[in-house]
Amino acid sequence: MNPSLFFFVLKRHRIATVLLFIVPVIVGVFTGVFFPENQKDRELLGQVAKMFRKALDEEMILDVVTPAGFFNVAFQHPLTILALIFAGAIPLLSLPAGDRGRGTLDLLLATPLTRGRLLMSSTLAGAVATLFVGFAPLVGVSMGARLAGVSDQVPLDYFFKTSINLVALGWWFTATAAIVSVLAPDGPSAMRRFGICTFLAFSIQVAGQLWKGRTWIRSFGPFGWYRPSLVTAGKGSPLADAGVLVAVAVIFLVIAYVAGSRRRRA
Repeated sequence: MNPSLFFFVLKRHRIATVLLFIVPVIVGVFTGVFFPENQKDRELLGQVAKMFRKALDEEMILDVVTPAGFFNVAFQHPLTILALIFAGAIPLLSLPAGDRGRGTLDLLLATPLTRGRLLMSSTLAGAVATLFVGFAPLVGVSMGARLAGVSDQVPLDYFFKTSINLVALGWWFTATAAIVSVLAPDGPSAMRRFGICTFLAFSIQVAGQLWKGRTWIRSFGPFGWYRPSLVTAGKGSPLADAGVLVAVAVIFLVIAYVAGSRRRRA
Protein backbone atom coordinates (compact mmCIF):
# COMPACT_ATOMS: atom_id res chain seq x y z
CA MET A 1 0.00 0.00 0.00
CA ASN A 2 1.24 3.48 -0.89
CA PRO A 3 0.29 5.99 1.86
CA SER A 4 0.48 9.02 -0.44
CA LEU A 5 -1.82 7.45 -3.01
CA PHE A 6 -4.16 6.18 -0.29
CA PHE A 7 -4.68 9.66 1.14
CA PHE A 8 -4.95 11.10 -2.35
CA VAL A 9 -7.81 8.73 -3.21
CA LEU A 10 -9.55 9.50 0.09
CA LYS A 11 -9.26 13.22 -0.55
CA ARG A 12 -10.34 12.80 -4.14
CA HIS A 13 -13.67 11.26 -3.13
CA ARG A 14 -14.19 12.94 0.26
CA ILE A 15 -17.24 14.93 -0.83
CA ALA A 16 -18.97 11.88 -2.31
CA THR A 17 -18.20 9.85 0.81
CA VAL A 18 -19.59 12.51 3.15
CA LEU A 19 -22.76 12.85 1.07
CA LEU A 20 -23.22 9.07 1.06
CA PHE A 21 -22.74 9.05 4.83
CA ILE A 22 -25.47 11.64 5.26
CA VAL A 23 -28.05 9.56 3.36
CA PRO A 24 -28.41 6.70 5.92
CA VAL A 25 -28.22 9.20 8.75
CA ILE A 26 -31.20 11.04 7.30
CA VAL A 27 -33.08 7.75 6.90
CA GLY A 28 -32.49 6.94 10.57
CA VAL A 29 -33.46 10.41 11.76
CA PHE A 30 -36.64 10.46 9.67
CA THR A 31 -37.55 7.07 11.10
CA GLY A 32 -37.56 8.69 14.52
CA VAL A 33 -39.51 11.69 13.27
CA PHE A 34 -42.29 9.55 11.82
CA PHE A 35 -42.38 6.92 14.58
CA PRO A 36 -44.81 8.68 16.95
CA GLU A 37 -47.11 9.86 14.15
CA ASN A 38 -48.15 6.54 12.64
CA GLN A 39 -48.96 4.32 15.61
CA LYS A 40 -52.29 3.17 14.14
CA ASP A 41 -50.77 2.52 10.72
CA ARG A 42 -48.00 0.44 12.28
CA GLU A 43 -50.49 -1.66 14.23
CA LEU A 44 -52.45 -2.31 11.06
CA LEU A 45 -49.30 -3.26 9.16
CA GLY A 46 -48.36 -5.56 12.01
CA GLN A 47 -51.65 -7.43 11.67
CA VAL A 48 -51.16 -7.74 7.90
CA ALA A 49 -47.63 -9.02 8.46
CA LYS A 50 -48.93 -11.83 10.66
CA MET A 51 -51.21 -12.94 7.84
CA PHE A 52 -48.37 -13.18 5.32
CA ARG A 53 -45.63 -14.44 7.63
CA LYS A 54 -46.37 -18.09 6.85
CA ALA A 55 -46.65 -17.55 3.10
CA LEU A 56 -43.50 -15.48 2.71
CA ASP A 57 -39.99 -15.57 4.07
CA GLU A 58 -40.00 -14.18 7.61
CA GLU A 59 -37.09 -11.92 6.71
CA MET A 60 -39.32 -10.10 4.23
CA ILE A 61 -41.86 -9.25 6.95
CA LEU A 62 -40.61 -6.34 9.02
CA ASP A 63 -41.76 -5.96 12.61
CA VAL A 64 -42.89 -2.35 12.34
CA VAL A 65 -44.97 -2.37 15.53
CA THR A 66 -42.16 -2.30 18.09
CA PRO A 67 -39.52 0.48 18.15
CA ALA A 68 -36.76 -2.08 17.57
CA GLY A 69 -38.44 -3.40 14.45
CA PHE A 70 -39.44 -0.01 13.13
CA PHE A 71 -35.96 1.51 13.46
CA ASN A 72 -34.50 -1.58 11.83
CA VAL A 73 -35.81 -0.14 8.55
CA ALA A 74 -32.83 2.22 8.49
CA PHE A 75 -30.46 -0.73 8.14
CA GLN A 76 -32.15 -2.24 5.09
CA HIS A 77 -33.64 0.77 3.36
CA PRO A 78 -32.73 0.81 -0.36
CA LEU A 79 -31.05 4.21 0.03
CA THR A 80 -28.85 2.83 2.81
CA ILE A 81 -27.80 -0.18 0.77
CA LEU A 82 -27.09 1.89 -2.34
CA ALA A 83 -25.07 4.44 -0.35
CA LEU A 84 -23.01 1.62 1.11
CA ILE A 85 -22.36 0.04 -2.29
CA PHE A 86 -21.36 3.34 -3.91
CA ALA A 87 -19.08 4.31 -1.02
CA GLY A 88 -16.70 1.43 -1.68
CA ALA A 89 -17.17 1.18 -5.43
CA ILE A 90 -16.52 4.79 -6.43
CA PRO A 91 -12.80 4.84 -5.48
CA LEU A 92 -12.20 1.46 -7.14
CA LEU A 93 -14.05 2.21 -10.36
CA SER A 94 -12.16 5.48 -10.61
CA LEU A 95 -8.74 3.92 -10.00
CA PRO A 96 -7.55 1.93 -11.84
CA ALA A 97 -10.35 1.61 -14.43
CA GLY A 98 -11.31 5.28 -14.70
CA ASP A 99 -7.73 6.52 -14.91
CA ARG A 100 -6.92 3.74 -17.38
CA GLY A 101 -9.52 5.12 -19.76
CA ARG A 102 -8.25 8.69 -19.34
CA GLY A 103 -4.64 7.64 -19.89
CA THR A 104 -3.44 8.94 -16.53
CA LEU A 105 -2.84 5.42 -15.24
CA ASP A 106 0.18 5.19 -17.56
CA LEU A 107 1.77 8.13 -15.74
CA LEU A 108 1.27 6.47 -12.36
CA LEU A 109 2.72 3.18 -13.54
CA ALA A 110 5.73 5.01 -15.01
CA THR A 111 6.78 5.72 -11.41
CA PRO A 112 8.20 3.06 -9.04
CA LEU A 113 4.60 2.38 -7.94
CA THR A 114 3.63 -1.24 -8.67
CA ARG A 115 0.22 -2.39 -9.88
CA GLY A 116 -0.33 -4.32 -6.69
CA ARG A 117 0.37 -1.37 -4.40
CA LEU A 118 -1.79 0.85 -6.56
CA LEU A 119 -4.71 -1.55 -6.31
CA MET A 120 -4.30 -2.05 -2.58
CA SER A 121 -4.14 1.70 -1.97
CA SER A 122 -7.36 2.28 -3.87
CA THR A 123 -9.02 -0.72 -2.24
CA LEU A 124 -8.09 0.42 1.26
CA ALA A 125 -9.55 3.85 0.51
CA GLY A 126 -12.78 2.19 -0.61
CA ALA A 127 -12.81 0.00 2.50
CA VAL A 128 -12.40 3.02 4.78
CA ALA A 129 -15.22 4.84 2.99
CA THR A 130 -17.41 1.76 3.38
CA LEU A 131 -16.60 1.56 7.09
CA PHE A 132 -17.56 5.23 7.46
CA VAL A 133 -20.89 4.86 5.64
CA GLY A 134 -21.65 1.47 7.19
CA PHE A 135 -22.05 3.00 10.64
CA ALA A 136 -24.16 5.90 9.37
CA PRO A 137 -27.49 4.09 10.01
CA LEU A 138 -26.47 3.55 13.63
CA VAL A 139 -25.78 7.27 14.00
CA GLY A 140 -29.12 8.14 12.39
CA VAL A 141 -31.07 5.64 14.49
CA SER A 142 -29.46 6.93 17.71
CA MET A 143 -30.52 10.47 16.83
CA GLY A 144 -33.97 9.39 15.64
CA ALA A 145 -34.64 7.36 18.78
CA ARG A 146 -33.88 10.39 20.93
CA LEU A 147 -36.23 12.52 18.86
CA ALA A 148 -38.98 9.92 19.26
CA GLY A 149 -38.30 9.51 22.98
CA VAL A 150 -37.76 5.75 22.72
CA SER A 151 -34.01 5.49 23.21
CA ASP A 152 -34.49 2.98 26.02
CA GLN A 153 -36.58 0.74 23.72
CA VAL A 154 -34.16 0.62 20.81
CA PRO A 155 -31.53 -2.18 21.04
CA LEU A 156 -28.45 -0.22 20.03
CA ASP A 157 -26.23 -3.18 20.95
CA TYR A 158 -28.01 -5.30 18.32
CA PHE A 159 -27.85 -2.44 15.85
CA PHE A 160 -24.11 -2.10 16.47
CA LYS A 161 -23.64 -5.74 15.48
CA THR A 162 -25.85 -5.14 12.47
CA SER A 163 -23.61 -2.23 11.48
CA ILE A 164 -20.58 -4.53 11.56
CA ASN A 165 -22.46 -6.95 9.33
CA LEU A 166 -23.44 -4.05 7.05
CA VAL A 167 -19.80 -2.95 6.71
CA ALA A 168 -18.81 -6.50 5.78
CA LEU A 169 -21.54 -6.48 3.12
CA GLY A 170 -20.07 -3.27 1.76
CA TRP A 171 -16.60 -4.79 1.67
CA TRP A 172 -17.97 -7.62 -0.46
CA PHE A 173 -19.06 -5.09 -3.05
CA THR A 174 -15.78 -3.17 -2.67
CA ALA A 175 -13.81 -6.32 -3.48
CA THR A 176 -16.14 -7.02 -6.42
CA ALA A 177 -15.47 -3.51 -7.71
CA ALA A 178 -11.74 -4.22 -7.42
CA ILE A 179 -12.00 -7.23 -9.74
CA VAL A 180 -14.17 -5.32 -12.20
CA SER A 181 -11.86 -2.31 -12.19
CA VAL A 182 -8.77 -4.42 -12.82
CA LEU A 183 -10.30 -6.16 -15.82
CA ALA A 184 -12.30 -3.31 -17.40
CA PRO A 185 -10.71 -1.20 -20.18
CA ASP A 186 -12.10 2.09 -18.85
CA GLY A 187 -14.41 3.71 -16.31
CA PRO A 188 -17.73 3.44 -18.18
CA SER A 189 -17.14 -0.25 -18.90
CA ALA A 190 -16.29 -0.84 -15.25
CA MET A 191 -19.49 0.89 -14.12
CA ARG A 192 -21.60 -1.22 -16.49
CA ARG A 193 -20.00 -4.45 -15.36
CA PHE A 194 -20.28 -3.53 -11.70
CA GLY A 195 -23.92 -2.65 -12.26
CA ILE A 196 -24.51 -6.11 -13.69
CA CYS A 197 -22.82 -7.72 -10.68
CA THR A 198 -24.97 -5.67 -8.32
CA PHE A 199 -28.11 -6.57 -10.24
CA LEU A 200 -27.25 -10.26 -10.02
CA ALA A 201 -26.66 -9.96 -6.27
CA PHE A 202 -30.11 -8.42 -5.77
CA SER A 203 -31.69 -10.98 -8.10
CA ILE A 204 -30.30 -13.91 -6.12
CA GLN A 205 -31.72 -12.44 -2.93
CA VAL A 206 -35.16 -11.84 -4.42
CA ALA A 207 -35.26 -15.34 -5.90
CA GLY A 208 -34.37 -16.87 -2.54
CA GLN A 209 -37.07 -14.89 -0.78
CA LEU A 210 -39.90 -15.53 -3.22
CA TRP A 211 -39.10 -19.13 -4.22
CA LYS A 212 -40.72 -21.10 -1.44
CA GLY A 213 -38.54 -23.91 -0.16
CA ARG A 214 -35.46 -22.55 -1.95
CA THR A 215 -34.20 -20.05 0.61
CA TRP A 216 -30.76 -21.65 0.38
CA ILE A 217 -30.32 -19.82 -2.94
CA ARG A 218 -29.60 -16.64 -0.99
CA SER A 219 -26.40 -18.10 0.41
CA PHE A 220 -24.87 -17.77 -3.06
CA GLY A 221 -25.24 -14.00 -2.92
CA PRO A 222 -23.99 -11.39 -0.43
CA PHE A 223 -27.42 -10.40 0.87
CA GLY A 224 -28.00 -13.93 2.09
CA TRP A 225 -25.39 -13.16 4.73
CA TYR A 226 -26.95 -9.89 5.83
CA ARG A 227 -30.17 -10.42 7.83
CA PRO A 228 -30.91 -7.38 10.00
CA SER A 229 -34.50 -8.42 10.71
CA LEU A 230 -33.36 -11.64 12.35
CA VAL A 231 -30.67 -9.80 14.32
CA THR A 232 -33.26 -7.44 15.79
CA ALA A 233 -35.40 -10.43 16.74
CA GLY A 234 -32.40 -12.01 18.48
CA LYS A 235 -32.24 -14.93 16.04
CA GLY A 236 -29.44 -13.94 13.68
CA SER A 237 -25.68 -14.31 13.90
CA PRO A 238 -24.39 -11.03 12.42
CA LEU A 239 -20.75 -11.46 13.42
CA ALA A 240 -20.55 -14.94 11.88
CA ASP A 241 -22.29 -13.70 8.73
CA ALA A 242 -19.85 -10.77 8.63
CA GLY A 243 -16.97 -13.24 8.83
CA VAL A 244 -18.26 -15.09 5.76
CA LEU A 245 -18.59 -11.85 3.78
CA VAL A 246 -15.10 -10.69 4.77
CA ALA A 247 -13.60 -14.07 3.86
CA VAL A 248 -15.18 -13.95 0.39
CA ALA A 249 -14.05 -10.33 0.00
CA VAL A 250 -10.46 -11.37 0.77
CA ILE A 251 -10.66 -14.10 -1.88
CA PHE A 252 -11.97 -11.56 -4.38
CA LEU A 253 -9.10 -9.21 -3.54
CA VAL A 254 -6.55 -11.97 -4.11
CA ILE A 255 -8.12 -12.61 -7.51
CA ALA A 256 -8.03 -8.89 -8.32
CA TYR A 257 -4.41 -8.61 -7.18
CA VAL A 258 -3.26 -11.56 -9.29
CA ALA A 259 -5.24 -10.39 -12.33
CA GLY A 260 -3.92 -6.85 -11.97
CA SER A 261 -0.31 -7.96 -11.56
CA ARG A 262 -0.50 -10.01 -14.77
CA ARG A 263 -1.67 -7.09 -16.93
CA ARG A 264 0.88 -5.98 -19.50
CA ARG A 265 -0.90 -2.83 -20.56
CA ALA A 266 -2.17 -0.10 -18.25
